[in-house]
Amino acid sequence: MKTAICYFSGTGNGFDLAIKLNENITDSSIFYIPNMDINLLNKYERIVIISPVYCFGVPIIIKQFLQNLSNYKNKTFYGILHFGGFSGNAKYYLKTIFDKNNLSCNNIYTLQMPENYTLSFVPPEKYIDKQLKKSRITIELIAKKIIVNNKGKIKKNLFSFCDRIHEINASKWATMSKEYFNVTDKCNKCGLCIKICPTKNIEMDNENIIFKENCLACLACYHRCPTCSINYKDKTYNKKRYVNPNVDLNKME
Repeated sequence: MKTAICYFSGTGNGFDLAIKLNENITDSSIFYIPNMDINLLNKYERIVIISPVYCFGVPIIIKQFLQNLSNYKNKTFYGILHFGGFSGNAKYYLKTIFDKNNLSCNNIYTLQMPENYTLSFVPPEKYIDKQLKKSRITIELIAKKIIVNNKGKIKKNLFSFCDRIHEINASKWATMSKEYFNVTDKCNKCGLCIKICPTKNIEMDNENIIFKENCLACLACYHRCPTCSINYKDKTYNKKRYVNPNVDLNKME
């Protein structure tokens, strides 16, 4: 069965999982959701969606992507959600999005990856290494289940109240960078943040970096700025950034 692995990632965690999944599933291909042509999915019988968990839910780019797949109701879907701290009711939350778009989802799996929402807390490197090693084992197990078209029942859990928390927070993310990000004079005007922003939310105006009102809160610009010039309020000037060490992010775009 031909498998399309469609992922979204800001700092490489989802890309890392997509590569590992691709290595374990024959006749599969990887697609980066912000740049992909969905017509390419015609050639695939099975579609795997790899998404980060954002505050107990999924980023709006995943919601929009699934909404655009109305012509693929005959495909078999799987979801893989990765999270840094706690996933809440995210599995069921994603299932409801599949259901709303009449897409047949066999199962949704979760696994832990290094936290990249590090505006207030940065995990120790040893903890990051441990999580990455464990994720390799977990994604191999998930691949085996997908290969045999494993099906599972996805139900609400005790943390269904987290859905509301996600919706409240998600409603504020579009203007997050415009309201709270600043750029220090260390900025060398390299333009990387503009290039990698998945929603084209960043532009250059008179040598100044401008944030608009279509932010995903993926933090790609914050973490991947080569001079650490982009900061959140006044809280991150001396904080270490995070990118997944296992992948070449230049190959993600």
